[in-house]
Amino acid sequence: MGDIDPLGLTITLLYFVATFRCWRRAGRPATTDAPTRLFFRAAAVMLAVLGINKQADLQILVSTFGRQFLQTIDLYEQRWFFQVLLVVVLAVVTTAGLLVLFRLAGSQPGPWVTLLGMTAVLGYALMRAISFDIRDLRVFHDGVNVTWILELVGLLVVTFGCDKRLVRSSEPKPASSST
Repeated sequence: MGDIDPLGLTITLLYFVATFRCWRRAGRPATTDAPTRLFFRAAAVMLAVLGINKQADLQILVSTFGRQFLQTIDLYEQRWFFQVLLVVVLAVVTTAGLLVLFRLAGSQPGPWVTLLGMTAVLGYALMRAISFDIRDLRVFHDGVNVTWILELVGLLVVTFGCDKRLVRSSEPKPASSST
């Protein structure tokens, strides 16, 4: 169940750190506009779901249920069609999620940095879904799943995008006196 090695546990921890940082960023007074607050709340919810899935391996449950269901209705031999259909649905949902975040990003740099990280994280999740039954698509180097680097870097970028220093103040800067 889940990724219980040190790297997998670190990545799972990062999901929840990024979730917390996005949620907290949405509640900052400097984040006054509603779309930016909604952007960070939506990112936090997506990250929480992906973090839970990282350890719960919900895709195994879905795969097992789907396999049993297709065997029950005598369509197991056509399972590739349903696997491709599932990947297409996941791709559409992932793209829709990114489009929603894109639309909500606004003019602040923080959401755009976070959007870049979310693109990497959701890209990893989609690659994971595509390669779930195809072991050859997983790339390993010295026992480490190299695709995790995309996930790890994406989470770090998301966390950085929540940094309060990336919030532009809406208050005018005081004029400097030249006497």
